[in-house]
Amino acid sequence: MSWDNFLKRFARNRRISDISEPLNRSTVSKFENGLTEISAENLFKLLRNICVEPTEFFELLEKRNRSHIDDADLPQRDFDQRLLQLSLQKN
Repeated sequence: MSWDNFLKRFARNRRISDISEPLNRSTVSKFENGLTEISAENLFKLLRNICVEPTEFFELLEKRNRSHIDDADLPQRDFDQRLLQLSLQKN
């Protein structure tokens, strides 16, 4: 899973317009779909908009990347559920 799709999982049930400010909605959509890259500064803005600390994001991303070696470590359903829980806790 690319980290752009990873971000999309955090923002589940939110419209791009809800999380994109101050970025352009088109840019965020392209990023989510892997069509463009964004700067670290803009990534942090998006994370702030979905109430996720950068450390949490990168820890889960690292764990997910390690699980690609052995998907038994973190099944997709459990991973999705954990991301949803984190997102809901922050709101």
